Amino acid sequence: MVYTVMHWTFLSIVLLCAPILQLADTMAAFEFSAYLDVSGARLCAEDRPTEEVTAVSEINCGASCIPGVSCFFFTFHKTTRICRLYNFQPEIFDIVEGCLSFVSKV
Repeated sequence: MVYTVMHWTFLSIVLLCAPILQLADTMAAFEFSAYLDVSGARLCAEDRPTEEVTAVSEINCGASCIPGVSCFFFTFHKTTRICRLYNFQPEIFDIVEGCLSFVSKV
């Protein structure tokens, strides 16, 4: 019976911490703004990235690109879930279906 109580306590802690971690990811992503052309279309960086990782969402991708760690720009491809991180301002852009680019507000 003690084991059951400890199990439920641990599960409660895990369930309580999950939304807090998600909120931290969300806050990290808000340090960036969408990169748009003059007509408001979202642009996708095509330069070779500094680093490429997989991510489940643009928020998760943004959490991988923290401005204080020399990441200034990121691009997330929804279809492939590829997150491209840049420690420089990309120069080559295109409009690509499902691609979202973000630039650091800092």
